[in-house]
Amino acid sequence: AEFSRVIEALPQDEDALAGRGALRVDLAVFRARRGEETEALFRSGVDDFRRAAEAAPHSAIPWIQIGNAKTGWARVEAERGRDPIPLLKDALEAHEHALSIEPGNAHAWLSRASTRRELGEIKESRDDATGLALLVEAELDLEALLRVHPRFVAAWVARGRVLQSIASAR
Repeated sequence: AEFSRVIEALPQDEDALAGRGALRVDLAVFRARRGEETEALFRSGVDDFRRAAEAAPHSAIPWIQIGNAKTGWARVEAERGRDPIPLLKDALEAHEHALSIEPGNAHAWLSRASTRRELGEIKESRDDATGLALLVEAELDLEALLRVHPRFVAAWVARGRVLQSIASAR
């Protein structure tokens, strides 16, 4: 409610929009665990992030948030037996856009690699030849990121997961 009041007073406040978007996406994930329908919450969270992106066109952060929200939404869809691939492709596009704005943003690199891993694992499980290529691209993203940020622990963890996925795919 507080975020909405701030947004009502300051409709272009990127922090309030991003905060409300994050709250909505987190609530959607929570409700999904309880078996409730979540599409409207995910959509409204992503819409808030899009408005934040419009308010801050030179920031990669809202685009990273869009991508991460869509990746989380894709996980929920997969758990419900629905096809997560369209959402994961949208997430990749958002991460690509974030990197076009801020090519050195470590979180954008990490998020793109994580989304590529998830998409690659799904495609690999469906015997889609592009699955392994996506996993290799994710590993290359993380390798490049770690050359610049060698102490970024989350990237090392993600790289371990990607290498494990590549080993399983071969």
